[in-house]
Amino acid sequence: MSDNQPSTTDSTDSSQTLQRLGNIILTVGNVECRQWDDITIDSDIGIPADGWSFAWLDKTIANLPDSVKSGAVCQIDIENKEVRETILVGVIDKIQQTVSRGQISVVISGRDLAGQLLDTSAPIAQGQNMTLEEIIGQFILGGDLGSLPWNVKTNENSLKAKTGVEDGESVWDAINKAAEASGQYVWMSAEGAICIGNPFDVEQPKEPPVFILNEDNAHNNCLNLSYSEDLSNAYSIVEAIGQDDKGKNFRGAANDDRMTIKRRKILSDSRAENQSDAMQYAQKALRDSWLDAYECSILTNHWGWMSKVFATGWRVKVISTIMPRASGDWVIYGRTLKLTRNEGKTTELRLKKYQEWMQPVQHVDLIKDAKPKKSKKQTTIKSKRSKS
Repeated sequence: MSDNQPSTTDSTDSSQTLQRLGNIILTVGNVECRQWDDITIDSDIGIPADGWSFAWLDKTIANLPDSVKSGAVCQIDIENKEVRETILVGVIDKIQQTVSRGQISVVISGRDLAGQLLDTSAPIAQGQNMTLEEIIGQFILGGDLGSLPWNVKTNENSLKAKTGVEDGESVWDAINKAAEASGQYVWMSAEGAICIGNPFDVEQPKEPPVFILNEDNAHNNCLNLSYSEDLSNAYSIVEAIGQDDKGKNFRGAANDDRMTIKRRKILSDSRAENQSDAMQYAQKALRDSWLDAYECSILTNHWGWMSKVFATGWRVKVISTIMPRASGDWVIYGRTLKLTRNEGKTTELRLKKYQEWMQPVQHVDLIKDAKPKKSKKQTTIKSKRSKS
């Protein structure tokens, strides 16, 4: 590690140099580290707080600068053809140093900024209703976590719906509930922004990635390909039931006729205030059950496509004569970048069927009197302390 300068390695072994550098940089304050023997970086739409881990075996750089410590804010970038791309902004959770048989190993691990929202409870009296904008302003930008480099991107309408915040509830759960109240989803972008809307509505490559695994091996670019379908938790009918403030019962239902065995799921959802709400929750539960039913995983020896690092939300195509059921259009739901001494760079992609995803919709109370708009206005909220 060095202050604002890349580390150097012995030029007599260029293959080892390329293996250890990996063109990936961990930045903590004004300190950069570029030498690695082992790297793992996760990203998953369905799991908040993406985890990462970096390790190396080198006693000459085992003595870390004082600024590289648990709790420090960090940034992970990848350099490709002199272009630097940020893939994660987070916090160091753990540093572990081990001496064994004369070797010193150092492991630095942590999560993205969502980890702090999961670990921090919302400081508010139980049952108080707050809008998403109020939760962001009080708990993130102006609260105990205000010193972190927050950036929030959301559609204007998603800020209006209210939700109750319970004692001991995490800040992340409070944000997620408020977003769901307006039919939206929450995820962290690679640049560290809290995004509220549709995680698949992201910038796509000019040409979608194509993964091929055929018997002739001519154009194969997959090391492994796995496909699974599991309908044990999928349903043909989902019903959401609730009760309004006057004690009147209501019910919303959603159907899917693809199953030969009719399987019904009944949900009691306290969030629903009327039949329209219940129908929306039933549709989402049904779509989620089918989203989980089909999965494809790919292992490739590249970290990206067309000079960009693989990102969740990208649409991809799979072509395979060996496994025809895996062929078709998918979306990247999860991604793990790895670098090891033995295998070099690899990426594991976890794919879901895009057509099974229920697109976010606005809460009925927000749109019933609204006039059609030509385009959605995007609101960006930045921390005053943010450098970006």
